[in-house]
Amino acid sequence: MGSIKWKMATLYMALVVTVMISSGVFILFTLQNNSYREVFRQNEYTAERIVDIFGMQTLSEEDTPQKVFGTILTPLMIENINTSAGGDDTKDIYLLSDRGDLIYSRDPDITTADLSSRALIDVQSGQTMKKIYVHKLTDGNTVGDYALSFMLPQNKQSYIIFIRQSMTSVENNISRLTADILITTMIGITIAGVLALLMARSVSRPIVELSDRTKQLAAGELVVEPETGEGAGAEDASKKGKGKRVSLKERSTHDELDQLELNFNDMAVELTTSINELKAMEQMQKEFVANVSHELRTPITTIKSYVDTLLDSDLEDKEMSRRFLTVVSHESDRMTALITDLLELSRMDAGQIEKKKEPIEMGRLMLTCLNDLEWDAGKKGQDIEWAQDVRLKDTNSDPDSLKEPYGQYWILGDPRRIEQVIRNLLTNAIKYSGEDTMIYGGIYRRVRQDGIAEVWLKVQDQGIGIAPEDQKHLFERFYRVDKARSRSMGGTGLGLAIAKETTEMYGGRIWVESKLGEGSTFWTAFPLTDPPQDTDTDGGEDSGSSLGYEGQEAGKEEAGHDER
Repeated sequence: MGSIKWKMATLYMALVVTVMISSGVFILFTLQNNSYREVFRQNEYTAERIVDIFGMQTLSEEDTPQKVFGTILTPLMIENINTSAGGDDTKDIYLLSDRGDLIYSRDPDITTADLSSRALIDVQSGQTMKKIYVHKLTDGNTVGDYALSFMLPQNKQSYIIFIRQSMTSVENNISRLTADILITTMIGITIAGVLALLMARSVSRPIVELSDRTKQLAAGELVVEPETGEGAGAEDASKKGKGKRVSLKERSTHDELDQLELNFNDMAVELTTSINELKAMEQMQKEFVANVSHELRTPITTIKSYVDTLLDSDLEDKEMSRRFLTVVSHESDRMTALITDLLELSRMDAGQIEKKKEPIEMGRLMLTCLNDLEWDAGKKGQDIEWAQDVRLKDTNSDPDSLKEPYGQYWILGDPRRIEQVIRNLLTNAIKYSGEDTMIYGGIYRRVRQDGIAEVWLKVQDQGIGIAPEDQKHLFERFYRVDKARSRSMGGTGLGLAIAKETTEMYGGRIWVESKLGEGSTFWTAFPLTDPPQDTDTDGGEDSGSSLGYEGQEAGKEEAGHDER
């Protein structure tokens, strides 16, 4: 743990040093730029004042530009100009022709090397100086050059004022500030080092203690150790906590270590919960095996008993033989359906099902299932009624005569599996509804509160209904509301479980609404998707069927469902 402490201290020190050095460099850079801009402003002001005074002078054969410029650059005049401009560094001022030839120099003569100054080159090329040109001379002094080109109105000739200013004061200021920053940085690093060690020690101490306590936690124990000087109270606490898990409320302090211990205790609780969930899952698996065994044993027992009866009886009784063989065939079909459903669920649990995603037009699929099962419903004297959303062709006309289907409802999924879900719901509705009743099928477009558009499928029957306590278990495997009746109708108890898992596989939902004695309504919802580009989405031909279009609006049935 000592390495952790030193790593934390080193990291903290590195951050402090980085921040202080970055801040120091930024301050020095800013000060230097500001100083250079101030020198530029001074020299610009000096040059412009000289040009203004030069322009007010009268030139003659005796008062040549050289003589007038010399008069302007008298010590008193230069002192007044510099005082107005600010600054106290030495300035060398020269008057040059536009070709760079020296006309007048109050200060030491300009050299050939001076004429190669970038300030002069820029001005001679027609550029306007935006900043001062700072460089070192051969003697090691740092200077700043400034040049200004102007035209004298008296003789219409162009001249250049060249100013070279010593940057000694600026360099001295920067050097002093650099030294101050270095001293401050060293002091700050020393203080930061001490604070870093103290902070790293305070943080690593709970980690060291926690490392020891996790071993006790792994053994199911959390021991309260007495602090030195706590007396009998601490000893009692130690005896109380020895060999068992104790509550954090028994500790006399509450710091980061307490919080970490609390987190580990919570982790232990979560671990216990996970173990309980695994046990519950194991129990569910046992129940599943028992249910499968029971469901398989029933048809096998029936088949064996009927076959034994046939073997022991007179096979010449064709009517009895046909009746017994019909029962055997029925139980065989039931066992085949059960095994098929079990294999389907097993593949779902193992993730071995290929999750196909193809465009499916739900209106056509729903109508296909309704048409296919219409004959089964007709055997019980049942009628199937179909409804879907409608819209108005022209809001200015009679709405009753201009209703048409909303169009097509496209989703992404496996057509075979989605069809299996719809057929399962419709088959159940036909099975559990009495004779001469109505089966209602519907398809609607709805928008959830989060803005996702869905297609809702409705299958409504007029059966006996489902009690509220049964509804929450309805989609569980092998769950039956009426076990005897369900088996007699050939049900396996797995259809709704498969329908639920298939629906959720493609991002959908399935639920039931039912009241005893009033029938049941099963709903499935799938996210809508864009139709294929080569598909006519007007919905005219694909929405029709032999069942006919009833033209019902879903508002009455759908009241209150949008918040689901």
